[in-house]
Amino acid sequence: MYVMHTLIVTCGDFYYYRLAKDVGGRECAVVTTIFSLTHEYALRYHSRTCANSVETTLCIVGLFYYNRLWKVKMFCPDLTKMTLVITVCFLIRSSSLAGWVPLALLKLCEHPSNFLPVLMAGLTVALPCILASVAIDSWYYGVVTVPQFNFVYFNVLENLSVYFGIDPWFAYLHGFKDQYGNFFVLAIFGLSWVSVVQIQGQAAKSRIPSFFVFTAASLTVLSTVDHKELRFLSPLVQLGCLSEGFVLAQGFKIKPLRLLVKWTVIVVMFMGAAVGYIYATRAYMGIYYSHMEAQLTFRAEGLKVTE
Repeated sequence: MYVMHTLIVTCGDFYYYRLAKDVGGRECAVVTTIFSLTHEYALRYHSRTCANSVETTLCIVGLFYYNRLWKVKMFCPDLTKMTLVITVCFLIRSSSLAGWVPLALLKLCEHPSNFLPVLMAGLTVALPCILASVAIDSWYYGVVTVPQFNFVYFNVLENLSVYFGIDPWFAYLHGFKDQYGNFFVLAIFGLSWVSVVQIQGQAAKSRIPSFFVFTAASLTVLSTVDHKELRFLSPLVQLGCLSEGFVLAQGFKIKPLRLLVKWTVIVVMFMGAAVGYIYATRAYMGIYYSHMEAQLTFRAEGLKVTE
């Protein structure tokens, strides 16, 4: 499982680099990758939350193909791949669809001729994947089981958040700010700048500000759920790192700022690596000592210990 998880995250880093390169060029891709690989929260989510890290990888891959779509043809390979990763992401976490619904509507509005190819991709890719997932779950549990329906029913209609803890509606906004600290302003400025570049058509043929729409829609929908956990913002953390990298990459194009930006990236890289190493070490030691404590407790109570 850990090997598969590592391979998926590595694939996500590859597409993350390509996405940043499409948006801001090679310098942006390099700086963005450094920010992501040394970001404390990105390291935390990728190393300790398997489902959220896979969701983040799929979102990055989906955005990579989305930004390359313009006038879509029937059975377009990029559209097929994007539909597949979005569907799998939806099967992993139902709320991950929040950012994709407005993006799909905007893509249809951008070129009405995209409607039929998108519909066919939904019928030939998304629908079979969802039906296969329902069939597997139903076979395993012995009754017809639709996890996505259960998610909405228990988390929204039944409001089971009261058992896990209720947070204020602005908790994600506050948490999003805390995760970037001093770089929060840079991330917001970068996100705005990238949106302008996308609207002007400088990053791709499509003029849809996909990063801004995805971030705003996800924050809005997630904020309506009473129970909130910062790990659900994992895809947005990666987009924030890309926005920061985009801003700093522009500094390489200005000769007086080139040296300053270069040393800023170096300092951030080493500080982030140090923090990530310390956090990873503490996390490993915490898991190790928790396991040892559980073993001692089980032995003291005469219970069987599973190594």
